[in-house]
Amino acid sequence: MVPKTVAILVSYNGFHDTVECVKTLLNQTVPLHKIVIVDNASPNNDYEKLKEVFSNESKVVVLKTPKNGGFAYGNNFGIKYAMEHSKPDFFLLINNDTIADRHLHEELLRAYERFKDQKIGIVTGKIYYYNEKDKIWFDGGYFSKLKCSGYHSNYDKYDTVVVNNDEIREITFATGCLWFVPTKIFEEVGFLPEEYFLYLEDTDYCLKLQRNGYKIIYNPNTKIWHKVGASSGNTKKTPKYYWMNRNRIILCKKYFGTFRAYLFTFGFLIPTRLIRFLQFLMKGKLVNTFEGIIDGLNFRVNKGGEK
Repeated sequence: MVPKTVAILVSYNGFHDTVECVKTLLNQTVPLHKIVIVDNASPNNDYEKLKEVFSNESKVVVLKTPKNGGFAYGNNFGIKYAMEHSKPDFFLLINNDTIADRHLHEELLRAYERFKDQKIGIVTGKIYYYNEKDKIWFDGGYFSKLKCSGYHSNYDKYDTVVVNNDEIREITFATGCLWFVPTKIFEEVGFLPEEYFLYLEDTDYCLKLQRNGYKIIYNPNTKIWHKVGASSGNTKKTPKYYWMNRNRIILCKKYFGTFRAYLFTFGFLIPTRLIRFLQFLMKGKLVNTFEGIIDGLNFRVNKGGEK
């Protein structure tokens, strides 16, 4: 009997990307039980358009959140809905700006089955750039305590120059772009942390899982293609450089203590940003970067997307 898997996609002003992604999820060799689209309070009419497009597709459910509470908030909204209405065995959390290989669900299940006797928290797969089908965005990942962030192996490299390792293996960081998670994980460990709003909530959850004895498994035969940056956007009010810098400090304090957070900020983060001062200034990143650092040092967490 095929396990029940519910896919969760969070969409914010991403109508066209979401439709393209869902079509690939409806074409899996091992069918998904349900696909839940969470419109994260888009200010346009995306919700109504998505409802109309998938009105005749019984597997697709379209929800709308009361506010844009960020990436984790949107995912949690969909997860809680599905736990109540579908009671799935697994969740597939996937960015709406991706397209999936037809064997995605099949390969995720295969990797889980191989390690099912161990404590598995997440299974993930290989991610390529959407516009360059053989250029790698994620080929497994690792967490750097020095830099307080997760990193992608073989980032920006091409398959033709990488020594491919097709072995299913354990890693220490999985980008939130693609997660296959047993439902019991959310019941036992909790839902995604919502204080970050955007960026590093995946790093936080990977650390939390591993501290609770769970493993992160990578199957390079599981493939998707990602329109990098399309799902996050970059407004003047909440640009990514603000969130990325602020959230690294917050994560460092949460897992390694206040002293370590200050040491990281003044010993690594600020010096590396000063080295790139002119580059950041010319590209308009400087103010947002240091606003993020200041808010991080004051440990100001997410307030509904407002800085």
